Amino acid sequence: MNKPERILKKMIERIEECSKSWVMPWHQTNFSMPISIKGHEYQGLNSIWLWMCKDMRGYSSNQWGTYQQWQSVGGNLGGQSASAYDQYILQPNIKIDDDNPENNYKYFKSWAVFNRDQVKGLKDIKEDQPFETVYSIDNDTRHAVNTYISLTKAVIVHKGDKAFYRPSEDYINMPDVDKFKDELYYYSTVLHELSHWTGAKHRLNRNFSRKRKDYAFEELIAEMTSAFLSAQLGIASQPTEECITYMSSWITAMKEQPKILWDAISHAKDSMNYCNKLQQLNQKLVA
Repeated sequence: MNKPERILKKMIERIEECSKSWVMPWHQTNFSMPISIKGHEYQGLNSIWLWMCKDMRGYSSNQWGTYQQWQSVGGNLGGQSASAYDQYILQPNIKIDDDNPENNYKYFKSWAVFNRDQVKGLKDIKEDQPFETVYSIDNDTRHAVNTYISLTKAVIVHKGDKAFYRPSEDYINMPDVDKFKDELYYYSTVLHELSHWTGAKHRLNRNFSRKRKDYAFEELIAEMTSAFLSAQLGIASQPTEECITYMSSWITAMKEQPKILWDAISHAKDSMNYCNKLQQLNQKLVA
């Protein structure tokens, strides 16, 4: 079993373990985007996997780096291991055969990374993380999250008791905030529906088939997008009704075909990036 296969297997096992409490791993504890020594956020599968490593190993830091990177800032990694816990980041690449394109193939480059907690002798690295996940909404956080959602220009209507995205009319329907357990559940649900909105034909053009298998996959994408966006916005992600409904089928599908998890994370990353680009575009229009 190669590194990507081992990592996917461990991720699915962790998801299955957490599902016994009707949550996903990113709902249990502080889920913030892992960052590199330079403060850059890891993306996609790497972000989920490094966060799981942090959670399973009990690390307090969310900062990671390769052996050489930690050495370059005076870190001492004597006696520490990354490979023992599959602490790797993966980068997909394609081997191109110009003469015979049919021989092109996809492979993964991997780098072992170490958590800050494993490093001794650091003096010049700022210990404070550049973010802090909050479990209650204050006015500043509420304003920041509402502004982010507003700048997507998605049409959101508040009525009734059901949250959904209606592709035929291109709008999101949301119950009022007071219909939810608390504001965090409301925002997790809005961000979930916003992911569906990004998948419309004239946006990212995802498959909105009503076949149960396709529908469940789209719900997994939306759930992961909500987790990514919540982490980016600094608020705790909470399980939506769809998460609880489809959890069992997700796990069954992932165990049969582990690549499903990788594909869902990839689509979720695209959804997040799409929303982020809208922030930049619409801020310029407002200015």
